[in-house]
Amino acid sequence: MLMSIGIIRGFKSTIKDKLNGFSGEIQVNAYVPNTFEKNSFIRRDTKVEQSIKAVGGVNSMFSYATKVALLKIGNRVEPTVLKGVSDINAYHFLIKSIIDGKRFTSKDEIIISKTIADKFNIKLDQSVLFYFADQQIKIRKLKVVGIYETGIDELDRSTIIADLNIIRSVNDWSDNQTGAYQLNIKQGVLLENVIDEINDILPIDQKAISNRELYPSLYDWIELLNVNAKVIIILMLLVAGINMVSALLILILERTSFIGVLKTLGSSNTQIRKIFAYNATYLIGIGLIIGNALTIILSQIQIHTHVIKLDQRSYFMSYVPIEMNITDFVLINIGTYLVCMLFVYLASFLILRISPLKAIRFS
Repeated sequence: MLMSIGIIRGFKSTIKDKLNGFSGEIQVNAYVPNTFEKNSFIRRDTKVEQSIKAVGGVNSMFSYATKVALLKIGNRVEPTVLKGVSDINAYHFLIKSIIDGKRFTSKDEIIISKTIADKFNIKLDQSVLFYFADQQIKIRKLKVVGIYETGIDELDRSTIIADLNIIRSVNDWSDNQTGAYQLNIKQGVLLENVIDEINDILPIDQKAISNRELYPSLYDWIELLNVNAKVIIILMLLVAGINMVSALLILILERTSFIGVLKTLGSSNTQIRKIFAYNATYLIGIGLIIGNALTIILSQIQIHTHVIKLDQRSYFMSYVPIEMNITDFVLINIGTYLVCMLFVYLASFLILRISPLKAIRFS
């Protein structure tokens, strides 16, 4: 149970960290933009930006814009999304995700995903053409200087990172126009409170939203993992309880004559049941100690060596992540003990049906 919960927590935490790192926990967009308008934007305001950065929970912030483009390699054409960022150095998650090459230093350079690079056999320092369809076709020739990999296929298969000025030039924007702001917050800060505080700062035509609103399907899938955890815990508790009942019944049957002698000597049913309850407690305690020890040993091996691997395209990560929590240890141990003792208590009613005379004759 502890390993199952630790793995589920690890999956949820890893995927959320990747989504938050790639898109930021908070985005500031135009308030209710026209969905049919391709080039919606917000106007930058230095005072507003400084006020947002001054919010206690904000860790980093930069502006960005996205633009759909067609990537053309030879005769092959693929729809992609260019994400232009104002400050690549503030995009900490992407920098950590670069597996080959470097970050771009000019507006004519881009960073592509390993998925796109493998699909089109694109190499570093290769120039590729992008076609943008607005009122007229616009073409940009951009040089690949870096390759990144997040492990989340939904992002890697279509997103290309570029300089924000590329998007501005295609959309004919001025320097004070941008698509949105991307913000990361500090650990331990309540996201809703930061969003409320930022919305109080923003002008009426802008709004701060959480990353969950950008990827609702992925977050819904993450929440479904909680159902798996509940099913696993219930099944394992039932198995543990049934095993304890079996063990106690065997103990009672093996000591039928002993029970008969105790009853003959005047021991009450309650006193005899306590003897078997103490014995069951000992067995449960040994099981909990061994289970906790194995959990700690196996989880630490996996955390430090990543010995159990995964298909990153299917699971969004290359190894099984484990996140242990002291609260889980306490609650699962207490819950397991109480459930097992409940089964023991119910099974001990068999002692009431044992007749001293028949028990002694049986022996």
